[in-house]
Amino acid sequence: MDAISGETAARIFGRGWDKVDTRALALMQANGVVVTKADAKFVADVKAKTAPLEQAWIKSAEAKGMKNPAKVLAEFRAEIAKLEK
Repeated sequence: MDAISGETAARIFGRGWDKVDTRALALMQANGVVVTKADAKFVADVKAKTAPLEQAWIKSAEAKGMKNPAKVLAEFRAEIAKLEK
């Protein structure tokens, strides 16, 4: 069962999504869709607006027994940052 679940399954599904994303981007480009990257101010504004949601999630996760959910969230974001480079 472990061979088809957990990280293995996540990697399989991830490769599938990568293929779909590549095809979708090519189709969008072929049809003249313009993709604009959010600027730093917009990203900062979104982070500020969603901070209360993040804090609520942290409290909820703690209440459900998760140890140090703020650290877990920070580690998750660090992994995302590695992939974005």
